[in-house]
Amino acid sequence: MDKTIGIFGGGQLGRMMAQAALPLNIQCTFFEANTDCPAGVLGQVFSSQDEQGLKQFIESADVFSLEFENTPVEDVDVLTQTKALHPPRVALATAQNRLSEKALFDELTIPVAPYRAVDSLESLKKAVAELGLPIVLKTATGGYDGKGQFVLRSEDQIDTAWAEL
Repeated sequence: MDKTIGIFGGGQLGRMMAQAALPLNIQCTFFEANTDCPAGVLGQVFSSQDEQGLKQFIESADVFSLEFENTPVEDVDVLTQTKALHPPRVALATAQNRLSEKALFDELTIPVAPYRAVDSLESLKKAVAELGLPIVLKTATGGYDGKGQFVLRSEDQIDTAWAEL
């Protein structure tokens, strides 16, 4: 193998990235909490639960990428002191906050569905009144694959949705 890509995450997307790299003669390593992860059959896995795991992972590859947006920015900060990450840290930090993403899309004039930032039950009720139903309530951070979301179809769900998220 000519080059090695280190991938933060070893789930199904990391595995697909590694599969795509094989015909290009590119090896992949992974940084993952679960060392028995789906991508592990295609490359070495360094444990994110091990004190030395990040250091070993950084030493294992030439360039780095991300499987998902919830990669700890602190780990990326250690990595980028000596190695390249694609996409860059600023893209990761933006992707980790849905409001930051929306602000960037607005700035770039990329169309998005109407939205409101809410930080209280009262502001949620105001957003529902302004936008109408149904709406999707999402956490600003930590959500993925439908987690951190609640579809509001009626006003009697507002209190439940706020309590859940």
